[in-house]
Amino acid sequence: MMAELFGKTTGCCKGKGGSMHMGDLARGMVPAIAIVGGGLPIATGVALSFKMRKEPRVSVAFMGDGATNEGIFHESLNMGAIWDLPVLYVVENNLYAASTPVSMSMKVAHIADRACAYGMPGVTVDGNDVLAVYEAARQAAELARRGGGPRSWSW
Repeated sequence: MMAELFGKTTGCCKGKGGSMHMGDLARGMVPAIAIVGGGLPIATGVALSFKMRKEPRVSVAFMGDGATNEGIFHESLNMGAIWDLPVLYVVENNLYAASTPVSMSMKVAHIADRACAYGMPGVTVDGNDVLAVYEAARQAAELARRGGGPRSWSW
């Protein structure tokens, strides 16, 4: 991945994708999509395939805080919830969606609070605490693998 970021031919996309199109299907990483929120329905569909094939795997969608104001965010979480899919929706909250402060684009105190609208747990984790992030991810993935459905969390 570092080779990809530096435009090297040894990168996972031969140096042509950069950070916005980075991925490696051979390792189970669907390439990133430059459209805000574009990876959410794909991660949801991948989770559906895991469930249908009865594979103990978990799909993970990473997004920024701005993606949580897109319609596809809400549609994906709803679908993941009603079908009890093994998918984690992870929001990396940098407090600004491009240039708009989160406080000016949503009323909830924590982005993870939006998960309750879909009947799924939402957890807020301190993203600067690597052990807290690891533990939250481990627990959520374990529950999803056991059929516990989707989870949403943010840092």
